Amino acid sequence: MGEGTCISVIVPIYNTEKYLDACITSIVNQTYSALQIILVDDGSPDKCGIICDTWAKKDNRIQVIHQENAGVSAARNAGLQIATGELISFVDSDDVLPPNAYEQLLRSWNEKDLTMGGMAFMEEDGTSIPCEQIFPPDAFPIEDFIKELFREKQFCYLGYLWDKLLKRAIIQDNNIRFDPAIKLNEDRLFLLEYLLHCSSMSFCNAVIYYYRQRGAGVITSTRRNRTVTDSEMTVIDSFHKMATIGRSHSEELYYLIARKSFESALDLRSRVAQEDRRKIKQIRQFKQENARICLHAPNIGIIEKIKIVGHCILEH
Repeated sequence: MGEGTCISVIVPIYNTEKYLDACITSIVNQTYSALQIILVDDGSPDKCGIICDTWAKKDNRIQVIHQENAGVSAARNAGLQIATGELISFVDSDDVLPPNAYEQLLRSWNEKDLTMGGMAFMEEDGTSIPCEQIFPPDAFPIEDFIKELFREKQFCYLGYLWDKLLKRAIIQDNNIRFDPAIKLNEDRLFLLEYLLHCSSMSFCNAVIYYYRQRGAGVITSTRRNRTVTDSEMTVIDSFHKMATIGRSHSEELYYLIARKSFESALDLRSRVAQEDRRKIKQIRQFKQENARICLHAPNIGIIEKIKIVGHCILEH
């Protein structure tokens, strides 16, 4: 670990005035100081833009981008455009980092292509929720990590970006960007594209990120909606893109993505309003096309395939 290893910290910001100061403070006060802090004000209607500019006057490591509202993916892309650090970190503007987050991550980095640390949840008021997440002490093959991204058996969900350090050179050299049209599951799509250009990774067995559970968050609001929102329907587009990527990589990965896609279709179908016929038709088509793929998958057992068929029969 050296002070010369600069980390570009990209923070997309929209309508988080209540939490933004705490977020920026947790980044500015890191024990590791070689940071380029990029605050992207995504046309926030509250005072976030003013807060960003105020912080930029206090800390010369901070750069502020003001843009018209275009969503978190476009905001992250804007941050990537001006990032200069060897490593990239993404932070959401309502979350916070423990003081030694980057110091801990860099101790485990060892110039690997990807480094992942532990994350914990906290209540909306900032109260932390006890948790324990243990990673293997030895090197974890990238190929296994990619599969686990869709299996979700050995670890909990791995598709977040907040708990990871990524190499900017890999992102830039392969022109990896977020798709602004995809509103949910965009992190896993970006991470999949990134991982396919990686050869090594490491784990950091320390909590390096606190995710704030908000009642008004994007995912929560879709769950409370009387039907599946248009934004949530873009999950289908993300899985279609991942399937295309997976198929070009390996048959096994393609089938794993199809299985996860089928599960996503079941979730969408269970929550869509009965009168929303257009979305029901789209979800049904998504479910059936992935069911057909799963039925040909050699890595899916006969009992699981019978359950898949049963779900499709019950639809009619």
